[in-house]
Amino acid sequence: TGPTPPKKSKTSHLSILVVDDDETTVMILSRLLSIKHNILTARSIADARIAATSAAPNSIDLLISDMGLPDGHGSTLLKMLH
Repeated sequence: TGPTPPKKSKTSHLSILVVDDDETTVMILSRLLSIKHNILTARSIADARIAATSAAPNSIDLLISDMGLPDGHGSTLLKMLH
């Protein structure tokens, strides 16, 4: 068997970057997720890159992104942030 990933405690919070050009979607996801997690939001690839670089290095645990953004494709954003 392979190595076991470290388990996060039940009280740990994830840092989640939510990227969507639809304001309502961003608002709803942010409200739901912010109950237990730290949320950053962006409405475009350019804004997402700024949000990710303003966060502590390697602090984004999860990216939730729309694929069709006004300035590119969500998969492009994923490659940029990887």
